[in-house]
Amino acid sequence: FSEPFYEIVDGYFSRTGTGYENVTRPAGFDGTTICRPEGQSAAGQAAFAAGHPNATVISGATPEACFNHLARGQVDVVAVETRIGTHMIETLGLQGQVVENKHLFEIHPLRVAVPAANPKANEIIEALNRGLKAMLQSGEWDSIISDSLMKSGPKQANQRSRNS
Repeated sequence: FSEPFYEIVDGYFSRTGTGYENVTRPAGFDGTTICRPEGQSAAGQAAFAAGHPNATVISGATPEACFNHLARGQVDVVAVETRIGTHMIETLGLQGQVVENKHLFEIHPLRVAVPAANPKANEIIEALNRGLKAMLQSGEWDSIISDSLMKSGPKQANQRSRNS
């Protein structure tokens, strides 16, 4: 595996004033109903449910569906990538009503994988890591990520919403 090219930050969102914005460990969500949007890996969903054995975990069709359930009081918490969650709060006009928990989150690094059976696997990974390091040092990688997020982030979230 290469060094991380990007890190996804999954977080928790709840209605303001419920106290869930101050939870500092997963057990703090015991007895709650948590909505996670569909489209996440089965392994990720299973691990998430196992990490919250005393919560009811439901799957929403889209991030927007989960946030609508939250706004209507049908769920207690939405678990989603923080950038998408922040965008949903703005898009749905939920500022002041919904807040991100800044104490509890998970970081998932995105890496490039090369099959170990490939005779050039180590050479490929080393080249990728060297290129990534050079781009990080020059600032080029940050520029690419920023530009990409600005162009595709809100559009992707809106696309998911339109497909619900």
